Amino acid sequence: MVPSKRFEVEAPVNSLSFHTSGDLLLTASSRGQSMQVMSVADGRAQRPLYSKKYGVAHARFTHHRNNIIYASTHEDDALRYMSLHDNRYLGYMRGHKGLVTGVEVNPVNDHVLSVSQDGTLRLWDLRSPQCQGLIHLETPRSICAWDARGTWFAVGRDDVREVRLFDMRSFDSGPFKTWGSLHAPDAGPMSRLLLSPDGQNALVATEGNVHLLVDAVEGRVKRALNGHQSLGPMGCGEDVCFTPDGKFVLGGSATGEVHVWDVEEGRYDGQSSFYLDAHKSPVHGVAFNPSYAVMATAASEVVGYHGYV
Repeated sequence: MVPSKRFEVEAPVNSLSFHTSGDLLLTASSRGQSMQVMSVADGRAQRPLYSKKYGVAHARFTHHRNNIIYASTHEDDALRYMSLHDNRYLGYMRGHKGLVTGVEVNPVNDHVLSVSQDGTLRLWDLRSPQCQGLIHLETPRSICAWDARGTWFAVGRDDVREVRLFDMRSFDSGPFKTWGSLHAPDAGPMSRLLLSPDGQNALVATEGNVHLLVDAVEGRVKRALNGHQSLGPMGCGEDVCFTPDGKFVLGGSATGEVHVWDVEEGRYDGQSSFYLDAHKSPVHGVAFNPSYAVMATAASEVVGYHGYV
């Protein structure tokens, strides 16, 4: 991967989201209270979209290329569903009573998960402003993720260091499986949960100097991924991702590098196999394009990379 384009942005970036088509990248900055869409094809950035009244975090593309959803950081705790075409709100998902700490869009339909410091997970349908489902987690620190087929989702609880799996069709019956004992030396509070596209692994990102690679079938910790320097409480979980084939994990570092881990068991003993000298400041965002050999990293600027043979 070689750098091909740099965009100046308001740092730190708190989310990066590629559209499923692969041709658009959405960035969001909490300090600038703004979002920006960048074209992968021609390397151009559209004018920033501001959300100064509500704040912005966890901005995600929905399946429609002109529609996004994001969480508020002040004013209230609603999710805002927005059209980029005419800069108009399409809906408001209200219900959380605390800061929203995670938003994940179903990979195949219009359902959205959100977790909050109010200790709940809520399930939404973009066609309705009403909450479609509610799970009481009884902890202010939780993380969530969809599987690649969108049929089940996973919820991590930091207080008990476990991940619970729920069937989309019967989540109110409780989890169908639980992964427990997600511990490792130097692992901090959980910051994000990711499921690999091939369904074989999960990644529990932490605020410590290790991330946890978990066997998605057995639910055991396979390895603690290390070598990077933690972002600490300033990290928001956007600094890690899987590659689309599920064979590598990419992760940012407070020292400006982007580390690359091979998920194959036994290789490199948890140490990153190599790293990219990406930035001169802490890397808060890392995302890999779902359709093209393109990745993006974010620190005091957003850098786009393309692959070569």
